Amino acid sequence: MNRLILVNVISAAVPAVILITVRRLLFVPERVKRRVLNAFCVLLLAFNIIRYTFESVTNDRVRIPVEFSAVTYFVLPIIVLLRLNFIRSWGAYAGVLAGACYFLNGIFLGAKVYAGYSVFSIAASVICHGALLFCGLLLISEKRYKKHTGWVIVGGLILSGVRVLLLRNWFYGGKGIFIYELLFAYIPSALFGKEIIPLYYVILFVLVVISIRLFYMLNEKMAKEEP
Repeated sequence: MNRLILVNVISAAVPAVILITVRRLLFVPERVKRRVLNAFCVLLLAFNIIRYTFESVTNDRVRIPVEFSAVTYFVLPIIVLLRLNFIRSWGAYAGVLAGACYFLNGIFLGAKVYAGYSVFSIAASVICHGALLFCGLLLISEKRYKKHTGWVIVGGLILSGVRVLLLRNWFYGGKGIFIYELLFAYIPSALFGKEIIPLYYVILFVLVVISIRLFYMLNEKMAKEEP
């Protein structure tokens, strides 16, 4: 099987396995779920600390995580391991959003997006995004988040956007980096002209609102009790 076709297959199979696993974990004692969640967070954080440190040393340039999912590799485990419960909803939302978008992208555009990536990069990306999705779903299932925690999610999105803007010069304007392509509408403006940009941002805003709404719907369905 072609390597890039295999990416499409894996992108469909991994979320299915994760959903089945999380569904089974819904019926185990809470302490077991917490241990599983903590273990995954420790592994995810340790792997990426080692990975980013190694790449910074070997490339003689500090590698800073800028993509939404790359930042979530660090933020989600820190929230869980340090028990930062006041922003726990952000960890759950960010993990599920990053993981779900990654695997959807892999299913439909995997052959194009990953054509220039090494096998190690693809494997590491699949594993890390799988861990994000898994941990995010476990966080969603542990308790029902109050509606006012939506401001925590909105605040997280705003801070993520501000951080990306501040780092733009570090990444030479951000061309070729997905988060910058998304925020600065490089692709739609190149395809349809700058006239499309206002409509693009309206659509992007609506999609963000829908994603938050879906988060709370999923939380209400999966969680057993109020916090």
